[in-house]
Amino acid sequence: MKTETDFQILFELKKSSTPVSGTYLSEKLHISRSAVWKRIKTLKTVGYSINSASEGYQLISAPYTPVPEEIIWHLKCGDKPHVQIFKEIDSTNKFLMDLGRRGTRQNHIIAAETQTAGRGRFNRTWVSERGAGIYMSILLNMSDLPFESEDLPKLTPLAAVSVVEALLETAPGLDCVIKWPNDIFLSGKKLAGILTEAEIEGGLMRYAVIGIGLNLKLTGTHPDNATALENETGITVNQNLLIASVYDKIKEAVDGFSQEKWEIIFQKWHSRSMLINRQVTVQRGDFTIAGTVEGFESNCSMRIRSADGKLHRVNSGDATLNK
Repeated sequence: MKTETDFQILFELKKSSTPVSGTYLSEKLHISRSAVWKRIKTLKTVGYSINSASEGYQLISAPYTPVPEEIIWHLKCGDKPHVQIFKEIDSTNKFLMDLGRRGTRQNHIIAAETQTAGRGRFNRTWVSERGAGIYMSILLNMSDLPFESEDLPKLTPLAAVSVVEALLETAPGLDCVIKWPNDIFLSGKKLAGILTEAEIEGGLMRYAVIGIGLNLKLTGTHPDNATALENETGITVNQNLLIASVYDKIKEAVDGFSQEKWEIIFQKWHSRSMLINRQVTVQRGDFTIAGTVEGFESNCSMRIRSADGKLHRVNSGDATLNK
């Protein structure tokens, strides 16, 4: 799709409650009427329902599946990122990390219908069944922001809070909780996961890539501890709106980052934790610690009180709820 031209056509159609003539679009966009017709035809192929009649073109409905123009339309932030949608990709995070290494200074959103090598923490496979979820990554240029290497652990809870808030806008009343450090749970089952990566240079963050896998609809075989938004709510999600909202909220949290802003995010993260006062076992390599979660430190480490009364601070690992 010719994004800029198509976006301009959509803008004219969306702001009008009546049909928009081909002549008007032709003159407004400085293209031929034949070119307008071809762009309308292309928009229809990606899911836009557009009525074509003698009086002009009228937008009836927009697609819920990811389309760059629709994501851009829903974005509220000032500086629009570059948006790409893939039918298939190896890994959305890998794609953007490679792009960052090549020196891009623009922010990016990418999403894919499926990933052939999707991954989560500890390089685990993230199953990305076609059409069953949102598989997206965001690249943020951090070179002009006050992020240092020690701030990297804060990006995951920042992203988790942003995803939860975006979900609540899409489906108000959802009781989403966050499982340290990077999973979002609903009804006791995993709904989404987050993978955060960054390039550090001279102690400062050059760019960060935040990958998000969100289950929309469970089909076929899936892990027993997994759930999906549509299965839980019956809602068919407007993926373009949700992707845009996630980006806006992450971008808003990152811009002007400060200790005061982090404390607000930290409290939101803490209040939605599913582990506070719960018995857990944390596995980190050959190291295992079991006990009661008492809370979290500002650096995102978890405080665990073991049965012998000792307090442990754990900054990484796999946390499992004890039954």
